[in-house]
Amino acid sequence: MDKFNVNNNIIRLITKSEVILVLLLLWFPVNAQQLKIASCQFPVSADIGANARWIMSQMKEASAKGALVAHFPECALSGYPGVDMESLDGFPWNTLHRYTDSITALAGNLGIWVLLGSIHELGDGYKPLNSLYVVEPSGKITDRYDKRFCTRDDLAHFSAGDHLVAFQINGIRCGLLICFDVRFPELYREYRKQGCGSDLPVILQCAAEAGGDPSQDHAC
Repeated sequence: MDKFNVNNNIIRLITKSEVILVLLLLWFPVNAQQLKIASCQFPVSADIGANARWIMSQMKEASAKGALVAHFPECALSGYPGVDMESLDGFPWNTLHRYTDSITALAGNLGIWVLLGSIHELGDGYKPLNSLYVVEPSGKITDRYDKRFCTRDDLAHFSAGDHLVAFQINGIRCGLLICFDVRFPELYREYRKQGCGSDLPVILQCAAEAGGDPSQDHAC
């Protein structure tokens, strides 16, 4: 788990070499503030129940260590189509929804923010979205960022998202991106322009080691 301090426009990062976490710091006039983030990773698989147990265990650890946010990898709960499973044929959506409810309920019990990587079901005839849910300390999902720029492989399984997501934690403005989005600077410019002006200091970006060994840890 990694600790980030936002204090007088400085971010300090204590990182592990295997973690991929992209933070963008925009110059902004604020008073001294702190945001402690637990950057969580584990061997994500096609087993939603196993993924959920990892997630809930790490949420409890994050809370016990005083983190305000538990930040999980891309497709952490669902598994990554094309990597952890060949396709979404026969995907157990009811199981995914049930464990999503369990995770949001735990967030409410612990009183922490959770950024949960998963996939979001759309209507018949539409591919799902590669999503990052924003779960408030109340246990409610208050927003959802959908990966805007999908890779060629992603597009075999996913629809692309169409909007950005910004919110406040402890008075600090935060935004979300997912993996391949990092290659498109216009997204960062959009965040700066979209009504937040220059007061959006932190962009939390999650990713998965989609090109590597599926037995290895995903990263965020």
